[in-house]
Amino acid sequence: MATTSGGGEMRDGRAGARIVLPGHADTVARVDVSEVPLKARVLRTALLAGFWGTLTVTVCFVTLFDPFMTSMPALVGAASVYRSWRGRFELHAFQARCPRCAAELKVKPNARVSAPHPLVCYACHHQPELVFA
Repeated sequence: MATTSGGGEMRDGRAGARIVLPGHADTVARVDVSEVPLKARVLRTALLAGFWGTLTVTVCFVTLFDPFMTSMPALVGAASVYRSWRGRFELHAFQARCPRCAAELKVKPNARVSAPHPLVCYACHHQPELVFA
């Protein structure tokens, strides 16, 4: 039995979760979630950092030290490494509605998310958060 950062308990991959939007009543989210082991997160992050670092150095030499072209893979790589490290949980199934307009919220299957995880409602354009209870 693992615990989420919010103090809620996960049993058999199911966690109590809710969608929070300030000024609106919280809605219940049905999620099937598992915590990604620290070793797997460190390995994935190190591999991504190595890949993007190598790509940045290669682009630097290929473009003859052009700072603009070199900065693009460095910035994309930094964002990729940061997102990889922050993804502590893997969502296997997700079903929830927006607290404001009750539209269905979407998350990619097997997405790696942090807690709390920002979402976007494409119906009312508000940004609720997924919080593990």
